[in-house]
Amino acid sequence: MVVGAALLSAGCGAEPQSVAPFGVAVGALEQCSGGSPDAVAEIKRVQVTVTDSGGVDTFSESLAFGNNSAFTVPDVPEGTNQEVTLLGFSESDQLNWFAHRKGVTIEKGASVDVPMILSRFGGYSCPDTSEAAEYTNRIMPSVTQLSDKYFLIAGGLTNLDTASGQTKFVSGDAGKKAFIYNSQTGALKRLSTLMNVGRGAHATIVVKTQTKTQVVMFGGTTALVHNPNSAKKFG
Repeated sequence: MVVGAALLSAGCGAEPQSVAPFGVAVGALEQCSGGSPDAVAEIKRVQVTVTDSGGVDTFSESLAFGNNSAFTVPDVPEGTNQEVTLLGFSESDQLNWFAHRKGVTIEKGASVDVPMILSRFGGYSCPDTSEAAEYTNRIMPSVTQLSDKYFLIAGGLTNLDTASGQTKFVSGDAGKKAFIYNSQTGALKRLSTLMNVGRGAHATIVVKTQTKTQVVMFGGTTALVHNPNSAKKFG
């Protein structure tokens, strides 16, 4: 009887969770300042973490990174709408690069390739402006999250005016432009429409309906005087 009970208990055990591999293809945003510009050459190991739709980490493993922009992550639990986080470490085991991707489906028997764009950790990375050559340096633009993937960058103070003996930041024609940033590819693309008035230091709010998403802008300024001796610095 005891043996039979043991066999019955073993037969009723839960089946192991199905796992599957997935491929990762990494690229990197250009380095703006400091550090190595070549993430693939700098990274010696990666920490890959997979988080399910409920926010639970189902997989986390350190893998050797063999100077190759494509590699395979083995034995990851199947699931839909998962998040993949990638951390890149240098030869001295310092965290220098990171990437993140949402909405990943891992399924046994399916070919899953996850493209991921690395950004510099603790440093600056530049977006890909091949489709947005008009993007110039600016301060105080608005940055509005439209989804997990897209961000709207609008306006900003784009010119420096010192003719009056003051340091004044002003919004020129470039301050009328708006761009969409794709966080999954690192690409920046200019919108075809312009704002009526260029502005910086403005606020935005996202308004969503069943058919479209709109961004409403409030306030802002066309110029700010920089006074390093004042308490507020700007006036």
